[in-house]
Amino acid sequence: MGVLLGYTARVNPKALGYEVVSLTGIDVESENLLAVAQEIAKKPYSKSVCITTGDHAIMVEIWEKTVRRCRRSSRKYQAFQELREFAQP
Repeated sequence: MGVLLGYTARVNPKALGYEVVSLTGIDVESENLLAVAQEIAKKPYSKSVCITTGDHAIMVEIWEKTVRRCRRSSRKYQAFQELREFAQP
């Protein structure tokens, strides 16, 4: 067995033209957790999707070229949370 188990490259989003990096928390019902996370992971602006414990069920790292586009991307995720809040008694 070798000493090195792997390596990673760190990318500068600004050098690639991305002005905004956002960490967005999403709350979904537990029965939909994996399906929602997998769907979000397919989006080109989703650079990282993590299932978490704590304040939010899913955390998404979004890279966008402008603040306006980031807001638009974040609003798409709000639909999942609004559905959850609507379903609560």
